Amino acid sequence: MARKSSGLKTAIKVYKALDKANKKAVREADRRAKAAARETAKLQREQARHMRELERANVKAEKQRFKDNLEDAKSEYEERCDERAELRKYYIREALK
Repeated sequence: MARKSSGLKTAIKVYKALDKANKKAVREADRRAKAAARETAKLQREQARHMRELERANVKAEKQRFKDNLEDAKSEYEERCDERAELRKYYIREALK
C-alpha cells in the first residue's frame, strides 16, 4: 500500500510555481514599462528635433524676408535718387535757357 502524503510537497510545488509565475510577470511588466519609457523618450526627442527644425526654418524665412525688404528699400532709394538727379538736371537746363 502506498503512503498517503500530507500534501506539503504539493503545496510547496504550487507555491514555487506561483512565485516563479509572479516573478516572470513582474519582469515582463518592467520590460513593458521600460519599452514604453523608451518610446516616450524617443517621441519627445523627435518632437524636440521637429520643433528645432521649424524654428530654424522660421529664422531662415525671417532672414530672407529681411533681405527682400532691404533690397526693395534699396531699389526704392535708388529710384528716388535717380528721380532727384533728373529733376536737378531739368532745373539746371531750365535755368540755363
